Amino acid sequence: MPILNDIMDHGIIGPAIRQGLEKGREEGVQQGELAILRRQLSKRFGSLPKWAHENLNRLSSAEL
Repeated sequence: MPILNDIMDHGIIGPAIRQGLEKGREEGVQQGELAILRRQLSKRFGSLPKWAHENLNRLSSAEL
């Protein structure tokens, strides 16, 4: 017997899954922005020191 219900329509599980998906997208965007910024800084100034990488890792998406 096939399952015809969509788990996303569940009252409790659906919103939790949507929230997790949204958080994952936000983290992916932030990691992409961080990668672009690191690439630009490396092209401009050469190899970045360890402290610069650590400082960049602490920045939020808005700060990047």
